[in-house]
Amino acid sequence: MKKTKNKIVVIFSSHLGDEKNNEFINHIHKTIGVKHDVICYTNYNQYSLTKLYNQAINEYNQDNVIMVFCHPDIIVKTKNWGKILLSKFNNSNFDIIGVAGSTYMNNFWWEDKSKMVGVVEHSNGLSEWVSEYSTPIKGKTIPVVVIDGLFMVIDCNNIEHRFDEDFKGFHMYDVSFCVPNYLDGCNIGVTTDIRILHKSVGMTNQEWENNRIQFVEKYKDELPLTVYPPFKDIEVNLTSEPKVTVIIPTKNNLKYISNNIQSWKDVVNYDNYEIIIADTGSDEEVIKAYDGFLDEKVRLVRYDYYNFGKINNDVVNNHVSADTELILFCNDDILLLNDALSKVVDVYNKKKDSVGTIGIRLHYGDGSIQHNGIILYVDTENKLRLSHKDIKKTENYSVDINYNSKGNTGDFMLINKDLLLSYGGFNEGYIECLEDVELNLKCRHQGLKNITVSDAVAFHYESVSRNKLAGGDERFMVDYKRLVVFIEDNNNKI
Repeated sequence: MKKTKNKIVVIFSSHLGDEKNNEFINHIHKTIGVKHDVICYTNYNQYSLTKLYNQAINEYNQDNVIMVFCHPDIIVKTKNWGKILLSKFNNSNFDIIGVAGSTYMNNFWWEDKSKMVGVVEHSNGLSEWVSEYSTPIKGKTIPVVVIDGLFMVIDCNNIEHRFDEDFKGFHMYDVSFCVPNYLDGCNIGVTTDIRILHKSVGMTNQEWENNRIQFVEKYKDELPLTVYPPFKDIEVNLTSEPKVTVIIPTKNNLKYISNNIQSWKDVVNYDNYEIIIADTGSDEEVIKAYDGFLDEKVRLVRYDYYNFGKINNDVVNNHVSADTELILFCNDDILLLNDALSKVVDVYNKKKDSVGTIGIRLHYGDGSIQHNGIILYVDTENKLRLSHKDIKKTENYSVDINYNSKGNTGDFMLINKDLLLSYGGFNEGYIECLEDVELNLKCRHQGLKNITVSDAVAFHYESVSRNKLAGGDERFMVDYKRLVVFIEDNNNKI
């Protein structure tokens, strides 16, 4: 249990000289409004910030303390800001709080401006301006992956990792601190209740670039990172557990297929399933690495080519267990966030006489919606348009069950095996994609309901698995025309 916090220790490193340092210390005294200490480490580039900050933790942290690590060239414009911080740490589960940050982290925290959070005022000595990265929300602390080191507030008694002293100098100390703590479950947030003026515009240099490269290399197996989208644990009372075979095509995506398989083991409470990895030509060292997770539930089938429809059909026809009732097509870069398998099977059990395909809500790696059901319509120019419901939304998207969805992406799609075989499987004439759309439409033409279950949730790191070969747009157009012909042949029933 967290100890009640009633004191703040403010830490800063400075080469500005005694006059400027005392001016900043007095500013903190006048504005903070709570019991506090202010500690200045004089530093003319002989110490890295990571080393000094860890020294401060060793020297000044106590159970009743939160620590503020900040730049000395700031003005805190909010009166009694210390009371705000103590309240936030005493009445929430946040361990690290800043005034600017991002819900997404890859190469650097401001890489995707749409994911930036917070408000910071800036001054270059001649003019002032406000960088409003997100709409201010009074009283709310917004979950993020990383915060800017401009102003970092930390419950040092509740973090997993201290500052990483492998990072020298004055750059990337903040993200190299936040990321390992985030990965180990610390809650990081941004508040807009405290307004800060930074007397700097912020500049990168060669030291920053060197540290950035070091950071990316160190966390290459974890990046990109994003704040998890909202989801609930799934609890269902299944009337039966029909056998499910999960088919996952892959090629040289060892990290993602490994995480995919592990997520099934971590969150799925359904017993009666098997996974078939359909490898489509990985390097031999990758094939050997599969041994680490092949077991009684996970099997490997090897191919020397890739065609989505043809490979999935072959697995269904020649490698699926005889007692399998349901097929679940799944991409290798899917990461389950809750027990989506139990949920879609529960929906199937209740609707099995009328159901076609069943899909779930998928999020891109940055947390926005990738799929929440297929949208398919004819525009005012009589052209077929395809998309996914709620695509790219980060809020105000559906979290219910759509029992009348147009269809579901083959990236994660459940279907009865006998129903699939009655259609001859996927149409193997497609080159790039859209065979899953045609399959969904066949179900609708037969009077079956395609269902999108939006409280079953997974990440889909789509950019990893999407075919990057030259000519993809041209192949898509060939497939698009094939789908249009299919719809026209079926009296435009979409």
